[in-house]
Amino acid sequence: MPTSRIAPTWRCGFGEAGKRKCAEDAAHHLAHLSAALRTDSVPLLDDYLVWIRTLLGSLGVPERELFTQLNLLGAHLSRQMPPALADRAVGMLAQSADKARRRSDLPESWVTGPGLEVANEFLESLLSGDRREAAALVQREMAAGRSIQSLYLDVFQPSQREIGRRWQLNQVSVAQEHFCTAATQLIMSGLYERIFATPRTGATVLATCIGGDLHEIGLRMVADLFELDGWDSHFLGANTPAAAIVATIGQCSADLVAISVTLTRNLDETARLIEAIRAEHGDLPVLVGGY
Repeated sequence: MPTSRIAPTWRCGFGEAGKRKCAEDAAHHLAHLSAALRTDSVPLLDDYLVWIRTLLGSLGVPERELFTQLNLLGAHLSRQMPPALADRAVGMLAQSADKARRRSDLPESWVTGPGLEVANEFLESLLSGDRREAAALVQREMAAGRSIQSLYLDVFQPSQREIGRRWQLNQVSVAQEHFCTAATQLIMSGLYERIFATPRTGATVLATCIGGDLHEIGLRMVADLFELDGWDSHFLGANTPAAAIVATIGQCSADLVAISVTLTRNLDETARLIEAIRAEHGDLPVLVGGY
């Protein structure tokens, strides 16, 4: 966005660093608007604007600054885009901004409620830096008869979601988030002896994150649950180039491809990857998940 279009309060109140952040935010807004337009999905943009409103509020950015920026962005698009496309884009942006403005609810905790006591205890151990206690808790749950699937879905998954929520609310740091994720992955690896001991079915799943996406732990859980069910998994992890994915499918003779997509802006890349898989491997089943 040209400097002349930046609101005076941003220039005076946040300085040069604020201007850079403003430009970064505008790029994120545009990426999500673009994805929503291409998929004709207003809820994608609705969800993003509610999320960013909460995040910026937790960082002390006044709410009016977000909506002023969105208005300026809409005005800029009106001048720069063909009229028909501009009307659609600006209309979608205004509609979603209005919904975000009217929603005042904060995201609810993922570890509060019946059946989530262990997930909460697991998370609190990690947040206090006590990885050994978190691992010991998992072992106690296993000894008491809890299944590996339940540990993944009812302990690891909600605790990871809660970490993301607390980061959004500025209640934990990026360092804490990374520590909790790394510790959870390490604890998961301690269960692999049991997971890999299940009888094999002869089927193979290739599990990968889309290029540009660094959120891999959810897909790691999916791959492990396939292993628990007797599949062999080829886990490629985060940010894998499409060409490498397509080549590896043939190398491991995959019966299924599982693709994880966390960020709305990566939907186009996902579509291109599926097209590449179809071109090379025909009607091979493709499972797409993630946020």
